[in-house]
Amino acid sequence: MLVAIALLATALAAWYGHTYWLIARDGATAQALAVRPESERKLGKVVLGDPNRYFASYRFFDEGGREHAGRQTISRDLYEGLSQTGDVTLTVHYSRSRPDVNVIDLDAVRWVSIILAALAGVVWIAALLRVVRGWAPRTANVS
Repeated sequence: MLVAIALLATALAAWYGHTYWLIARDGATAQALAVRPESERKLGKVVLGDPNRYFASYRFFDEGGREHAGRQTISRDLYEGLSQTGDVTLTVHYSRSRPDVNVIDLDAVRWVSIILAALAGVVWIAALLRVVRGWAPRTANVS
């Protein structure tokens, strides 16, 4: 079970890390157009905190003039700003080579990849310790 969790965390860290690398490498930005804030109820029982998740759906034009769309989780404060005033300017960070890889909050993608990589490392260490302890010779307690 630990190995499966470690593999999943490693795969997710690699995916988010690759996304961040593609966008950071190219460094292209554009202004988000037609930003639409959305709210969805979280699944499961919510005891503490906000029972909703907030998203922003947006469109943007890349340097070549082609239109692209994206959707990303946003904070409640940004959601409320977009819902009430609608005039919040958002910058889209995207990859020039793959404009379909785009985000509003580049720091969030970076931190998610770092946290997932750290989690994967901890779980891999726990899995290796379990294997090593399973192979250690057991001594009988003779009295």
